[in-house]
Amino acid sequence: MSRTNEAKKEFQEETYLDMFIYKTGRKYNKKTIGLENVKTSTLNIIKAEALMDKTEVEKNYQTLLKVLKNKPYNEALLDYYREKDLDMIETLTALATPESYLKALLYDRNVEMVSNMEINMKNGSLFSAIGAAHLPGNLGVIELLRQKGYIVTPIFDNYTEKGKALKKQIEEFFIKPDIKLKTTADGTLTIPVFEVVLENNGNIESPDLANGGYLNIKRTFLNDFLNKNNKIFNPKTLDSLFYENIPGEIISKKVYTEKNYLVYDIKNRTKTGNAQHYRYYITPLEIISVIMGGEGEYVRIFENEIFYAPALPLKEVFDPTGAGDTFAGGFIGHMAKTEDISFENMKSAIIYGSNLASFCVEKFGTQRLTEINAEDIKARVASFVQLVNFDIELV
Repeated sequence: MSRTNEAKKEFQEETYLDMFIYKTGRKYNKKTIGLENVKTSTLNIIKAEALMDKTEVEKNYQTLLKVLKNKPYNEALLDYYREKDLDMIETLTALATPESYLKALLYDRNVEMVSNMEINMKNGSLFSAIGAAHLPGNLGVIELLRQKGYIVTPIFDNYTEKGKALKKQIEEFFIKPDIKLKTTADGTLTIPVFEVVLENNGNIESPDLANGGYLNIKRTFLNDFLNKNNKIFNPKTLDSLFYENIPGEIISKKVYTEKNYLVYDIKNRTKTGNAQHYRYYITPLEIISVIMGGEGEYVRIFENEIFYAPALPLKEVFDPTGAGDTFAGGFIGHMAKTEDISFENMKSAIIYGSNLASFCVEKFGTQRLTEINAEDIKARVASFVQLVNFDIELV
């Protein structure tokens, strides 16, 4: 999704060309499709790579050296790509790659892509993004289309100031992402995520593919019980690490307590101008890191959508028994009463759940809940709204 790295960030585009095209289509509500089955193609390539005979290309070694003209292979390939020289791209690829591998890597995929292009072109106009190595040669996409009767004509153009301005306009335009709630397998966390969710060893990656944004949720267990000195982790030791490891300029930094957990909330801007938001929850068992990033002002625009409702602070907690069940009841009750399952209404339901749970802990068991009425609930919700600056309709 992103191609920049620390060493080359001043010299590279933020993302790859095909990803830019995909995001542009999504942003402007164009239907986006794949021209091949990625899983099938990948498996075929892996199988071909395992079986290929590299001795097939040894006879081409001297010819390849003459074509490269003392340049490394990848550098020469990039130069021909910049020069739009498809014939030389085909020549280099054919000289350096066994025929059996080329079949899986290019030729079989070309047939599938052209077939899918034809199906979709019959239904309307189509903009296709295909890797340059797939285009040239008798078995390339261009010739396959011509064999089917299509007229294929190259178009050459320059990167003008108008084009640069349009590209900048596209990059700075974001659509509202689709957000859903995700509960971890152990039931400990319920967090807002984007449409795509990737999990690995308890960590969660959730890219917003249309906008080029992402969420990263990491869980780092403290394992204090393994400490022979019986020293409890001191979260204040993290303070200097934040300054050292948060990229770019720190715009704001807040430290506060929520549900008896220490929370660090940090907003920053990278040297390339991208806004980011980091939040760390320091719990007795683990550190939960929630990181939101993206291009330009993406994070500043949508960071409030990645919502977290704190518990209502009380002067005294008498008995926490039943607080979780009460929260769940308040949440479900609000959703049922409003008959609205949108993400925005879920935010309101979280407020109502936290509100009822705050009553529950004021006395033993559920005793306090038998003493309150609708007006008490509305009054406390109103105070909660003022506390955290949320917009919510009292129902």
